[in-house]
Amino acid sequence: MLGNSFTETETTSSTSSLPHIRNVVISGAGICGPVLAFWLAKAGIHVTIVERSESIRQGGHTISLADPGVEVLEFMGLTEQIQERMTKQIGLKFRDANNQLHGTFPLSDHGFSFTSQVEIVRAELANLLYQASLSDQVEYIFGDSIDSIQETEDSIRVGHIKIIECDILIVAEGTYSTTRSKVFKEDIRAPLKYSDQYIGLFSYKADPDEIIDPWGYWYHIPNCPSVVVRPDGAGNMRVMILGIRAGKTAEMLTSSQVSEEVKKEYLIGLYQGTGSQSDKITQAIKQAQDLYIQRIVQAKCPTWSKGRVVLVGDSAYCPSALTGMGTTVALVGSYVLAGKIVEHQTDHKAAFAAYEENLRGPIKTVHTLPLGYPWLDVPESYIGIFLLHLLLQLAGYIQSGRAFSFACRLKEKFSTPGTLEIPDATIFVEKAIPSADQLDSA
Repeated sequence: MLGNSFTETETTSSTSSLPHIRNVVISGAGICGPVLAFWLAKAGIHVTIVERSESIRQGGHTISLADPGVEVLEFMGLTEQIQERMTKQIGLKFRDANNQLHGTFPLSDHGFSFTSQVEIVRAELANLLYQASLSDQVEYIFGDSIDSIQETEDSIRVGHIKIIECDILIVAEGTYSTTRSKVFKEDIRAPLKYSDQYIGLFSYKADPDEIIDPWGYWYHIPNCPSVVVRPDGAGNMRVMILGIRAGKTAEMLTSSQVSEEVKKEYLIGLYQGTGSQSDKITQAIKQAQDLYIQRIVQAKCPTWSKGRVVLVGDSAYCPSALTGMGTTVALVGSYVLAGKIVEHQTDHKAAFAAYEENLRGPIKTVHTLPLGYPWLDVPESYIGIFLLHLLLQLAGYIQSGRAFSFACRLKEKFSTPGTLEIPDATIFVEKAIPSADQLDSA
C-alpha cells in the first residue's frame, strides 16, 4: 500500500535540499531502465535501478527496431555491437499448409517489407544496454522490488528490502506493472485494452547438420493459429504463433494455472494432419523449452505521471506485439524522458508534462492497428487465407515496379509520425546537473 511505515534500517539519503533532480530510482531493468540510466548518468544524476529478477532477464523473442529506436542506439554508440548481434534475416516468405509459396518480401528500405533493417533477439539487446549503462553513477539492485512508496513535497521514499530516498521514481516494469497499480490506486488491468488475439512465443535448436535458411517463413493454416518461423543468428529458430480465437481457447492457452505440457498437447493436436508442414511444426512445439503464451493487450494510461512518479515504456503505453513497435517506443520514450528531466532539472512536473506532450501524438499513431486487422492479416478460415494470399501476390507484383518504389520514397519524405521530436544528445552534457560544490562556489 502507499504510505507504508518503514521498518528497514538501511537508508540512502537524498540531496533534495537542492532544487535539482539528483537522485532517481527506476523500477525495472529491462529495456527502458538501462537506457534511462545511461543518459541520466551522463548528466550527473545518480540512478538506482531496482529489478525483481536476480539478473538481467535472458528471455524474449526476436524484436524489430524502427528508425527512431535505431537512432537512440546510435546516440549511445552501440551501432557496431548491434550489427554484430543481428539475426541476419533477409526477408519473409508466405507459405500455406502444404508449403506452397504465396509471397516473397525481401528486406528493403522501400516498399512492402515485413523485416526490419534491425532484427535482434531481445536478450542480446538487453545485455548490451545493461553493459552500456554501468558507471559510478548507476547502481543496480537485483532480486528486489518496490513494495512501499511514500511521497513528500520534496522527495519520495521507495523500498522493500532496501529503503531509498530520491527525487523522482520512474516505473519501467512492463504492461502488468504492480508499482503503477500502487501509485494510481487502481487494478493492475485498469489501463489495459484486451484484444481477442493471443500470441505464443518459443524457440528450438536448429539441427546442427542443417544449413539455416536466412529467410523467415509465415505459414497460414486453416483452423489453426498462423505460424512465423525465423532464424535468430545464433543457431536457434524463433517461432511465433498468432491466434484469433476468443473464448475458452484463449483463456486456456493464456492461463498461468494451465501447465506448459497441457498447452503443448493442445497446440500439437491443432496442427497434426494439417499439411506437409504439420510434422515440422509439431516437432518444434515438442522441443520448445520456453513456451510463452499471452493475450495481446495495449496499455493506454490516461496520464503518465502522478506527483514524483512517472511511467515509461510498456507500463505507460505498450502498443502490443501486433505493431512491432514495442521496443522502438521503449527506446524513444526512455530517451525523451531522460532529455526532459535534464532540460527541466529543477521542476519534475514540467519535465513530466513536456515528456507526455512530446510523445502523446506519436504513441497514439503507433497504437492504431491496420485496417482489417486481425481478420485480414492472420485469418484462420479457408476463404480468409485465400483472400490474404491473393493480396500478398498483388502486393508483391506492385512493389516490383519503379513507380511504386518512387511513391514509397515520397511517402517517407513527407510523412511524420505525430509530432515526435528527439532531443539532441548534447543536452546531457551542456545541461549536466551542477554538483553541490559547484553550487556552493557559485
